[in-house]
Amino acid sequence: MTDMLASDFSAFMREVTGFDPFPWQQRLLDTVLATGWPKLLDLPTGTGKTSTLLVGLYALALEPDRFARRIALIVDRRIIVDQVDEFARRMHAALGDSSKPVCAKVSRRLRGLSSNPDAEPVRVVQLRGGIARDDSWVGTPDQPTIIASTVDQVGSRLLFRGYGVSECMRPVHAGVLARDCLFLLDEVHLATAFEETLGHLQTTYAQWSARTGTGRGLQVVRMSATPRGNDRPSDIFGLDADDRAHPVLAKRLNAARPASLETVKTKRAADAEGEAANRALLADVASKRAVSAAGTGAKRIGIVVNRVDTAHGSARRQGSRPREGARGAAAHGADAALRQVCDSIAATGDGLGGGRVQPVERPRVRGRNQLY
Repeated sequence: MTDMLASDFSAFMREVTGFDPFPWQQRLLDTVLATGWPKLLDLPTGTGKTSTLLVGLYALALEPDRFARRIALIVDRRIIVDQVDEFARRMHAALGDSSKPVCAKVSRRLRGLSSNPDAEPVRVVQLRGGIARDDSWVGTPDQPTIIASTVDQVGSRLLFRGYGVSECMRPVHAGVLARDCLFLLDEVHLATAFEETLGHLQTTYAQWSARTGTGRGLQVVRMSATPRGNDRPSDIFGLDADDRAHPVLAKRLNAARPASLETVKTKRAADAEGEAANRALLADVASKRAVSAAGTGAKRIGIVVNRVDTAHGSARRQGSRPREGARGAAAHGADAALRQVCDSIAATGDGLGGGRVQPVERPRVRGRNQLY
């Protein structure tokens, strides 16, 4: 079939995301098609690493005999899993839009890989705790599938101990994930134990595959902006001069990321009242920091604390704190917007992410408060 070319990838990216690919994204596809996936993707945060799913899916559509039907992006952060799942579902929606010509071609090719003529071009699966589980995807191993998962969910399944999976279905989950699957392991420096486990499984399952002829095994691609000293340069794919000169990427790569450490001196608490006073002091310092950041033009401000009452205290202080001096119209606008959001947080709890109902609260809060 010649209806798809590697050069169509730029149009595919535009149809899915609304933007042209960065230089590294097109170059990664060219590398994957020429020599296979690199062992390590050295890509900093903010460069669009999630788009590796698009690269994997497009490569599968071009050469299904070479590339895995299941592409799993694994990261040990629930909130990032949610973001990856959201991106994959936008991709799924684009593939179902017949008005997008390149997406229609990709969709047609992916549908042709499934034994069910009515199957969707790609299935999107989210695996993490705190959500309703749908394991029907394991029943269609021939269907192209995008998986967004935490480490424990995929890891437990590969080791025949899937969380919430019945004993009789554990071998099925392990088999589906161990065969014909590409693992994109993000923030690998935070999941070294899982990386080592995957390495052992990759070797073991490859030996079984050679004896039994069960097809392609699992492949692991590490993603981290902190390569190790023993990584060979030939195994590493990273940004080049074209990427660093790109107007959008250059702005992200060169953006200031100030950080400071502030010690909050508290008193030894002899009772609950003393502990509450210490938490109130911490909330006050956090609030002052947020107001100061708003005054310098910060557009995204997050206050992270480890107690719910400290979070409420910070929100109350943000909403009631008066402006200190004249800092210009921009600062006034940021201050006003910040106080408006924090008034809402203090009054209703919107914007406070925590507790067992966090998976339900977060999408609602994100929709109401853009400063969340």
